[in-house]
Amino acid sequence: AIMATDAAESNGVKLAQLSERVEATLRTFLPPEASCRNPVDMIASASPENYERTLRAVLDDPAVDAAMLISVPPVAFDSMDLMRRVSGVCAAATKPVYAVVMAPDAFYDEVHAIANHPPIYRFPENAMRAFRDAARYAEWKAKPAEDAPTFGDVDQMRAASILGGRDGWLEPEDAFALLEAYRLPTAPVRTASDPDDVPALSRATGYPCVLKATGSRLVHKSDVGGVALNLRDESEVAAAVKTMLAKLAAAGKRDDAERFVVQRQAPAGRELLIGGVRDPKIGPVLAFGLGGKYVEVLKDVVFRLAPLTRSDAVAMISGIRGAALLDGVRGEPAVDKEALVELLLRTGRLLADHPSILELDLNPVIAQPRGGRTLVVDVRVRVAS
Repeated sequence: AIMATDAAESNGVKLAQLSERVEATLRTFLPPEASCRNPVDMIASASPENYERTLRAVLDDPAVDAAMLISVPPVAFDSMDLMRRVSGVCAAATKPVYAVVMAPDAFYDEVHAIANHPPIYRFPENAMRAFRDAARYAEWKAKPAEDAPTFGDVDQMRAASILGGRDGWLEPEDAFALLEAYRLPTAPVRTASDPDDVPALSRATGYPCVLKATGSRLVHKSDVGGVALNLRDESEVAAAVKTMLAKLAAAGKRDDAERFVVQRQAPAGRELLIGGVRDPKIGPVLAFGLGGKYVEVLKDVVFRLAPLTRSDAVAMISGIRGAALLDGVRGEPAVDKEALVELLLRTGRLLADHPSILELDLNPVIAQPRGGRTLVVDVRVRVAS
C-alpha cells in the first residue's frame, strides 16, 4: 500500500478520502486492527470474502474513481478464489478496478479462465501508471473536437521555392527566409562565406550584434568558440572575427565553419526550444521545451503531432517541468505565452505544409514579457527533395 501511495503521488493521482459511511461499513466486518482509511489495510488475515466486501464498499463511495486491490498472499491463501470473488464485483462495477497480485507464476497462467477478472499486475507502480494513462486518455476523448488553425498571411509559394530541389541543411539565410515566409519573428541577420566581409555586414544589422560561425558539421558552435556576443561596433566585430577564427582552428573546426552570421542581438529573455522532425511512421512531430546550450542537459521537452490545435500549443507550454519559469520567479516578469502559442502554431503549420522538411531546430527562441517581442535567434533546417 505504501508503494501504491508513492506511485499515485508520482503519477499525479490523488488518493480518495473515504466517506464516514464507507469507513463505518468496513468496521462492521474487518478486524479491529485493520485500517479503514485510504489506503485500507485489511491486515494479512484478510480473506477473499473480505476483499469482495471491501471492494464493493469503496466502489460505492462517490469520492472514488477507481480502486486498486493488492494481495501478497500467505502460503495457504488461494489467489484464484480471490479473483473469483472479486470478478463478480468488477462485472457489475461502473468504475475501473486494478489488481496487484504477487502470486506464483502458475496463478498468472490459470487466472485467464475466470471471466470478468480485473487487469492484474505484479507491482503497484505498473498498475498506477495504467490508471494514469487511462484517465488521461478519457480526458482527451472528452475534449471537444478542434481543428488546427491556418494562417492567411503565410507565403507558401515563397517557402516552396526556398525548399524546392534542396537536400541537406539549408544555408542560414535560406532557413531564416523560410521562417519569415510563415511570419515567424526573427532577429535581423546577414551572412558571409568570407570572414573579411563580416565587419561591414554588421552595419546593416545594427548594434549590439552577435557573430556566429555556421556549417553542416558545426552543431555545438558555442563549445568551440563559434559564438561572440554583445559586439557594439564594427571594430569589435572585426576583433571578434579574428578571435573566433583562432579558436576554431585550435579546436580543429576551422574547415567546418562554412559561413559566418551577423545578427542583431536580441534582448535578454527566457531561452526556449522549438523543434520538429518528420517521423517515417507517424509524420511531423513538434517539440517544445527549455532551450539554449543546456537543452541536452535539462531534457525538459514535450511533443505533439503537427499541425497543432490551439489546445495542443497551450498544453505544450504548460506541460514542461520548468513551466513555472515561464510565469516568472524571484521578481522576474512572466513571458508572453500568447506569443509562444502563436509561434508554436505557425511552426507546426510550416512543418505540416511542407513534407520536404525533415528536421528543424529553433534554438534558442528568446521569450519576452508581454509588450516585448519573442524572437527566433537561431535556426537549422534539414530538407530532402
